[in-house]
Amino acid sequence: MFSMGVAVISGLFGRISEEEDDQDCQELIAHFRQRFIDRFGTLRCIELRESGYGSENDEPCSKLAERGVRVLLEVIEEYRQKQRGES
Repeated sequence: MFSMGVAVISGLFGRISEEEDDQDCQELIAHFRQRFIDRFGTLRCIELRESGYGSENDEPCSKLAERGVRVLLEVIEEYRQKQRGES
């Protein structure tokens, strides 16, 4: 889930050429990473399964995906608000 979030952020905010600065994209990914860890405790699938996610556990992977996308959308919205000067 985290990797797909990084792909989405990179696609939306990443640079197109080597000459472009990608600092904002890197910071956004770092923020998403920390928020994901804060919410789920880890980035590693095996540890997420051990914490109760997965087809043989209490919460299916689809629930993790849904919750992870919500975290991603929150981070993106916060970034956009910051860019607009809102807080």
